[in-house]
Amino acid sequence: MTRKACQDLLENVIRSIVWIDDDTFMTSGFDGFVRTWHVSSGTLIHSFCALGGPIWHMALHPRGNTEIQLVILM
Repeated sequence: MTRKACQDLLENVIRSIVWIDDDTFMTSGFDGFVRTWHVSSGTLIHSFCALGGPIWHMALHPRGNTEIQLVILM
């Protein structure tokens, strides 16, 4: 990801960041998308639209020993 692309995301879209592990994090924002990023390569791993509205906050919640649940506040 270029520095310009990163700045655009921070200024215009990202409202919440959640770390999954040392090399992966998720972002969400006013565009209604949740994105998963790979830190080392700077690449977008996955994105999806969460209910079509702006996302104000998100959090990860443990669900058993092997699962996590994504909680989104719109």
